[in-house]
Amino acid sequence: GKPWLFFEGTYTTLFTDNKSPTPRYDYNQILYRLDLNDPGLKPAHKPPRGS
Repeated sequence: GKPWLFFEGTYTTLFTDNKSPTPRYDYNQILYRLDLNDPGLKPAHKPPRGS
């Protein structure tokens, strides 16, 4: 299978000064999936300089 990274975050306006919250999203849990083989992540696959 593909190497995926799953992570979850709680979407809330509790700790922000944002005056216009996103409708229907306050305090919802959102699951994200990141495909680690995505071409946009290719620069992150390179070893650090000097190693």
